[in-house]
Amino acid sequence: LSLTASFEFIHLIDGKPGLSPRGALALIQQNPNFGSLEVKDITDASGKPERCRVTMTRKNGYSYTVEFTMDDAKRAGLVKSGSGWEKYPANMLRWRAIG
Repeated sequence: LSLTASFEFIHLIDGKPGLSPRGALALIQQNPNFGSLEVKDITDASGKPERCRVTMTRKNGYSYTVEFTMDDAKRAGLVKSGSGWEKYPANMLRWRAIG
């Protein structure tokens, strides 16, 4: 990462540097082996975000799929009053699944 990109994509969490999901995605997409990315936002019957499924594929055909759900977020204690998880659940699910 360039110096300026480092300021945008590397965050300190509990005193330790960590790469943000946006930064990880940027590095993945720059890799010559990157093939494709599919992001699927899944809602419940009432239209509320329920989960996000992400599939990344390499050019050689190898693919990896991961899913993150609101139940996962609640179990992890991420959904709190006034948090991004409460205000923007679809966006939070998407970046957690990508990460």
